[in-house]
Amino acid sequence: MGGEQKSFWERPQGAAIFKHAVLNRYAPVFANKVGKNSPGHKVAIVDGYAGRGWYKDGSPGSPALMVETAQTLAKNRNVQCWFVEEDRRNYEVLEAGLAEMLTQGEQPRPLYGTMSEHLPDILAASKGIPMFAFIDPFGLGLPFTQLTEDLM
Repeated sequence: MGGEQKSFWERPQGAAIFKHAVLNRYAPVFANKVGKNSPGHKVAIVDGYAGRGWYKDGSPGSPALMVETAQTLAKNRNVQCWFVEEDRRNYEVLEAGLAEMLTQGEQPRPLYGTMSEHLPDILAASKGIPMFAFIDPFGLGLPFTQLTEDLM
């Protein structure tokens, strides 16, 4: 320890704990309710600031939690998970971890880059289905016009 700063990815920190609580509480309820009447019972869940997917201590990050939600709901809902991460090293860990997960239904889609650059493709692929998008309030977010004109 001796003055060295611990890595954000050692274990979940305050902002991540809050994010995980929001995702665990609202994403399943959203997907279950709105997916009931969507075409093919399909719902998109987007994490615009996904990170590595797991912490070094093995704790699940938001992508792992969202894939678990998708798997839990797989009998009745088709949940498509999108994970955007702009840090190359975090993206590589995320991509490898998701590839190792056994998933039912559609495969989770990790995307390298920014939420701003991937949003048009995500919206096009999700056209006509409900979307739960987590735009990290602790990150930089999206440009206001993209948030209001494209996402909303």
